[in-house]
Amino acid sequence: MGWQTELKEIYRELEEDLSKLAPECKARGLCCHFEDFGHVLFASSLEADYLRRKAGPPKVPIKKEVCPYLVDNLCTAREHRTLGCRVFFCQKDWLSTSQDLYETYYRRIKQLARKYPLEWRYAPLVELLREGDIEERANPSEKPYSTCHSEGAKSA
Repeated sequence: MGWQTELKEIYRELEEDLSKLAPECKARGLCCHFEDFGHVLFASSLEADYLRRKAGPPKVPIKKEVCPYLVDNLCTAREHRTLGCRVFFCQKDWLSTSQDLYETYYRRIKQLARKYPLEWRYAPLVELLREGDIEERANPSEKPYSTCHSEGAKSA
């Protein structure tokens, strides 16, 4: 089983956990307008690469204000979206639950990067989407794990 298959399985298990909690999403695309919503969507380089490979390159220019996969207020990459997209809901009472879920699955994704080994970066998704393929950047003879953020996701 390759890293992409394992990441897909991690996402499937997360969706199963989310279905039990039943947070509400009205699919309005509000959270995809990062600047208007007042947040930055962070992701790992592994997730950004998976998203690029599975959903294809964004069909609109990459800007820090809006997700480049949002077209006509609909997500064009929903099936392949990152962990941050999967656990973020507009409900005010959802924040603590989403943080706990994020931490749990963030650790699993990071372990996946170490297993293969793949470069590890944690940065705003829009920055990562501008970079090249993760497997092309990883060189097993060098230290494969670099971070542009602290070890814990909570600082994001």
